Amino acid sequence: MIIPVPVLAVEAEKILGVVQLKLHEMDIYPERESWIGSLFVEPKYGGKGIGSALANKIVTIAADFGIKELYLQTEAVDGGLYQQLGWHSIETVRSRGVDVTVMVRKIDV
Repeated sequence: MIIPVPVLAVEAEKILGVVQLKLHEMDIYPERESWIGSLFVEPKYGGKGIGSALANKIVTIAADFGIKELYLQTEAVDGGLYQQLGWHSIETVRSRGVDVTVMVRKIDV
């Protein structure tokens, strides 16, 4: 397995958004290996399902790698989009001066 794995959303040679499958996103969780990170959608393309598609693509890639649990951190302390996509909150912690919710997604492999 070669990680990180970047995924781009592209249309007509324009990058609309990006996300990565990463290793060890947060130092306070050395036992939690696989993370979704750096999800970003260009603001003018927001609300079109691009973020959801990117997040779901990383879940599919993780499943292909045999990963059974995938983690993320989000500043949306209520879980925001990720909760709607089936992610579950573990806890809220302070990271780099910001409150973030740490979430997990179980993957059937």
